[in-house]
Amino acid sequence: MASAAASKGSIDSSTARAGAATRRHRFEPSAALLKAVLLAGAANMKGVSRVNQKPLAPAPSPFQGFGRLDLSHLPLKGDESGWRMQVVDQALFTAAEEVHEYEVVVDAEAAAASPRVPLVAVLVWQDYQGFPAQKGGGNALVNDLDLTVTTPRGQVAWGNNRTGGDTSNNVEKASGEEECGARERLVGAVVVRSAVLEHQRS
Repeated sequence: MASAAASKGSIDSSTARAGAATRRHRFEPSAALLKAVLLAGAANMKGVSRVNQKPLAPAPSPFQGFGRLDLSHLPLKGDESGWRMQVVDQALFTAAEEVHEYEVVVDAEAAAASPRVPLVAVLVWQDYQGFPAQKGGGNALVNDLDLTVTTPRGQVAWGNNRTGGDTSNNVEKASGEEECGARERLVGAVVVRSAVLEHQRS
């Protein structure tokens, strides 16, 4: 499992710090993490759907997926946009209903350019091939993880805008936005839950 969280301000996680300490010389991201980082910077596309002739709903949505990839939106080293990014790579789940929680600290002073501080989180994992025919034609995921983002004041956003959990995709994106005072230091959370865990790598 790999995830990327981006916010204006600072992001803190003991899990992320521990992971970084074990890779003192270099960090080799997994394919899942590279995908998560790219999707974290994807931008909403505008226009009208050719399917129903209605304006495109914000990503993630069935008609535009996760949006258009835009490298200029990525919070890379040396970027002056004020965004900060935290990544967690190759986290391991060992049982169903297991929960991984990452603390997100939003420092309004670091985001003084705007009173509203956004938080974006992306979860990507490599899953085993599912067998829909054996599951009644429904969920094809073998290992089903769910992502939620909780803003400092308690607003909860589910991955892919599916309240209760997305049971079809091994990529989930969730975002929230909080209004901060000039001197506030707010704490939110990115949570990953293993709803179904049926197969582990040997």
